[in-house]
Amino acid sequence: MNHILQQVWQQCLSYISEEISSPSDYTRWFAPIVPVSLEGKKLTLRLPSELHFDHIEKQYKDPFKRSLEKYIGENFELEYEIFEGVAVPKYSSEKVDVQAISTPVKNSDNSQKSSFRTNLEPQLTFDSYVYGDSNLMVYNAAQAIIANPGSSLFNPLFIYGASGVGKTHILHAIGNAILNSYPEKRVVYVSAQMFKMQYVEASYRRKRPEDFIQFYQNMDILLLDDVQELRDAVSTQSAFFQIFNNLRALGRHIIMTSDRPAVDLDGLEERLYTRMKWGLTAEIERPDTELRKKILTRMMGQYNISLPQEVFDIIIASTSQNVRELEGVAKTLFAHHTMSHKPISMDLTTKILKQYVKYEKKVITIQDIVEAVCSHFDIEPRLLQQKCRKRQIVLSRQIAMYLCKELTDSSFSVIGAEVGGQDHSTVIYACKSIENLLSTNAPNIAEDIAEIKSLLV
Repeated sequence: MNHILQQVWQQCLSYISEEISSPSDYTRWFAPIVPVSLEGKKLTLRLPSELHFDHIEKQYKDPFKRSLEKYIGENFELEYEIFEGVAVPKYSSEKVDVQAISTPVKNSDNSQKSSFRTNLEPQLTFDSYVYGDSNLMVYNAAQAIIANPGSSLFNPLFIYGASGVGKTHILHAIGNAILNSYPEKRVVYVSAQMFKMQYVEASYRRKRPEDFIQFYQNMDILLLDDVQELRDAVSTQSAFFQIFNNLRALGRHIIMTSDRPAVDLDGLEERLYTRMKWGLTAEIERPDTELRKKILTRMMGQYNISLPQEVFDIIIASTSQNVRELEGVAKTLFAHHTMSHKPISMDLTTKILKQYVKYEKKVITIQDIVEAVCSHFDIEPRLLQQKCRKRQIVLSRQIAMYLCKELTDSSFSVIGAEVGGQDHSTVIYACKSIENLLSTNAPNIAEDIAEIKSLLV
């Protein structure tokens, strides 16, 4: 998805969310919509189902139209696509032409390639996927599947992790890699929410649930995102159970993601839960400091932008929860820089961080800082309190004093008393020493401080 399309669509969604009184309605009807393209004033959107199309046209046509006029222009054109690849008639600011939508082509070996969309985002590949200790197991499992898709190895693959750690990215990357190596394979990506809506439409509107089941049973690779959304959806789970059994019996691969391990998925049928455990369950953990550094460094290269070391450090220290936070902060900073032609400053960075990083501000104590410094440098806390003159201990103590002054409201005297029993002049000297090391880009100092800050967030 290009930047302009993403920006326009997010602006439209923001406008619509303010117009719709019920947050749950917004989440149900607008969150699943996928923007496909924006060519001039023609916007193409992909919807989960015909039911989705009808409901939006009947209930939200006016606020939707106003949002598009505001952010695209009065003479906009809107074209819908249903997930299966059937185009809905065009819709413009002058006229709405709602006609019957033809039933998707039934899947067969001859028609399969032309009758469905993979729903894969072409830019989400392993070329843009950064891996490290926190996601290495999932990455290695993915590579094994790509080398031999459909084998009993890691089938199914159940990936879980918190929101924003890269689960969706790796699903798309797996799908794109398999199609690149095996273009004849039938690969489909679908969110569980969309999967559920399609089943409801096939069962209760078309009265042909067998078409839905047949469609997915014809796939070689099924990539199902956010499987926790199937909880308590008994009928949809039953359909998925049939699809799962059929695919695995035919040697076809199922890869799922969830925000929690399968054992914690309440509202899931026991027989389905059992099958999810047949293969490999792997967690993508929150990105560690090294992975965040790799991601931010790669983004700097992609945008051909350099960040001041202090800006780089504060981004790394402040975005410890997920990759999405980090990417959002970086992209916004780069956009500001590109549009304003001004250097990226700490003031701007701090302002943008407040927009993206939501957490209750932690009260950091001197003791917290001492423990974090000792943990980072692998030294005993008692050594910081003694009058030890070893170079590493002295540097660690100075960094602790510097961080105490930066991150707490304590006076120089209080800091000195609690960190080594020093007087206020020693603390002042320590702070100036660290500032000098930072200003001269002394090896590892900025990195050490960023690492310690990340332990304190």
